[in-house]
This record gives sequence, structure tokens and C-alpha cells, in this order.
Amino acid sequence: MFANLRLEGGVSNHLVFRQPPGPFGYLEDLADVRRADPELELAFFIHRDDSQIVYYDLLNRMERHPQANVSFRRAGVDYDGVTFADVREDAEKLLHSRAFRKYFHFRWVRDSEKISCDMSPPWQPPAI
Repeated sequence: MFANLRLEGGVSNHLVFRQPPGPFGYLEDLADVRRADPELELAFFIHRDDSQIVYYDLLNRMERHPQANVSFRRAGVDYDGVTFADVREDAEKLLHSRAFRKYFHFRWVRDSEKISCDMSPPWQPPAI
């Protein structure tokens, strides 16, 4: 039912949840990755100008590779050469347990191609 649900970046493709539900507010917090060590597997985000990652996902990757460095822009602020030690406080506030996180899969967000569910006409409910 939720296999293709998109809620990242404040845009929803769900028929009912047009805005992300309250418990998932962290999905609107995005980071624009500028540089990252290879073990974080963020090369995709670096080579695409309009692609962003959910900050929660970035914290999750950093927690798994605490010595890795990453530079990113978040909420208009540039962060250079950040390791997990620098964001530990954010991680403790946001991240669920690793056992719970293994079920979380985030998709990248592209500003130029925001996905949303359009319910404007000519859409009609199916005839019964």
C-alpha cells in the first residue's frame, strides 16, 4: 500500500495525505550535499545540481560511518568537513533505533521535478 509513497521535501504523491502527516515532519528537512567521502555513498547527490537528500537519511549514513567527512548546505547554512561527532546531538534527537531505521527508505528530492498528486479536473471518481 505504501511501497511507492513519496513524502520527502514537503511534497506528497498520496491521494489522501497531500501534506506529510505530522509524525513525519523531518521529511521536509533537506540537505544539498557538496562533497562527501565515498563510504557515505552520496556521489549521486553531488553530481546533480538540483538533487537533495533528507537530512534524516544523511544523519543515518553518517552514524554508520562516523569518521567520514561531508560538506552540505541545509536551511541556508553551509557545513564544511562535518563528521558524525559534529551532528551527534541532531542524530540523538531525530534518529530512531537502527532496528527501526532498517525499514526506512528515502528517495532523493529534485526541486525541478516535485511530485504531487493532482486531483484537479478532469479526474473523475470511477463509476460504481
